[in-house]
Amino acid sequence: MQIHGRPVKAGGSFSAAHILGFFDNIEAMHTLYAKHKGYTRLTADPSGWRLER
Repeated sequence: MQIHGRPVKAGGSFSAAHILGFFDNIEAMHTLYAKHKGYTRLTADPSGWRLER
C-alpha cells in the first residue's frame, strides 16, 4: 500500500494535518495554504499546537 507515493508496510502508521476554517474569499484561502505549504509535523505543548517543517 502507498500513501502519497510512499510505501506503508502492514503495522506501519502515517498521519496528516489539515487546515480547516472559513475564509472571506478564495485569495485568503490560497494565502494561508501558501504560508503552511511544506509543513509536515504537528507538535503540541502547553502553549498550543504548531505546524512545523
